[in-house]
Amino acid sequence: MVSLNCLADVCLIPIGTGHASVLDEVTLITQLARELHLSTTLHSAGTTIEGPWSEVMDLIGQMHEKVHQHGVIRIQSDIRVFDGFGDSFVNKVVELPLDYYRTWVDRIVVVAVAAAVEVVAAAAAAAAAAAVEVVDWNSTRY
Repeated sequence: MVSLNCLADVCLIPIGTGHASVLDEVTLITQLARELHLSTTLHSAGTTIEGPWSEVMDLIGQMHEKVHQHGVIRIQSDIRVFDGFGDSFVNKVVELPLDYYRTWVDRIVVVAVAAAVEVVAAAAAAAAAAAVEVVDWNSTRY
């Protein structure tokens, strides 16, 4: 048995259901996740599960079984797993008080948005400078 703690971000994609909605499948796996003692967070692109590696992987397997029992023949899962923390991933990423963020995902989104804003601002400044140079160059008569 693996003794690591982990944080897994899981997106189960039912294939061949004949409809675009995944509401029924999301309901099934959400109910299953809530029955266990693991920390889970449902978000727009899947479910984040935190806990001991073996229990998290077992839950992912149970999710597959549950969706298959619901009549879905094939499932594709995207799973990203992070390990390397002590009791909780949240303790490693939070710089502000814990109650400021609802989940670790909120913290990552804040950091990602801040980084993206810096990149966009730098690109906009470079584009503006380049546009001024182009305008100046094009306005010169020979």
